[in-house]
Amino acid sequence: LVLLASLAVISGCAASVQTGTGYSMLDTIPPSGAPIPTVQGAKQVVAIGPVGVPGYILRAEIVSQESDWNPANVSEADLNDASLAREIPRVITVNMERLLAPKGVAVIASGTGVNADYRIAIDLSAFDRTDFNTLETKGQWALYRGGNAAPVMVRDISFSTPVQGNGLVHVRAAMSRALADLAAMIVRDFEGFLGTG
Repeated sequence: LVLLASLAVISGCAASVQTGTGYSMLDTIPPSGAPIPTVQGAKQVVAIGPVGVPGYILRAEIVSQESDWNPANVSEADLNDASLAREIPRVITVNMERLLAPKGVAVIASGTGVNADYRIAIDLSAFDRTDFNTLETKGQWALYRGGNAAPVMVRDISFSTPVQGNGLVHVRAAMSRALADLAAMIVRDFEGFLGTG
């Protein structure tokens, strides 16, 4: 009986550290370690959102959340894509925060930009591995000032990231690098707009 209880505890611990739905599958930019500057007066606030993801990822998210969901009827690819629907906006927001915080800019996740000086909306139309072992990232992002309905800047997104192997872990690493590169591109253009870059 003690042996069975010990095995149950050990297997429970092993199951709790595995990756899967509900666990982070994409990496963010590591914190810079640089001190966050003290800003006199009000800090500029940038809202990130909405972050649109390609349609196939949204379809997988819907399939995995249906009320009559049966794991036997959902493919592993759909489960992985469903996780991406949550991961992509989270990683982009964290990356933007880590790049802008050392410059004295606060970042919040918000699709409306209420109480923000600026809002950055991102719409990814493609985030796909190709037959040539690259990850293609395509879409568009727009910068809005305050509550304005019209964007003050719109930029296209189109670049490739090499995938350094054939496994899912290599594709996820390429996705993480692509989202880091995307955040860096947006920050560079945003700083150029502000005249601080």
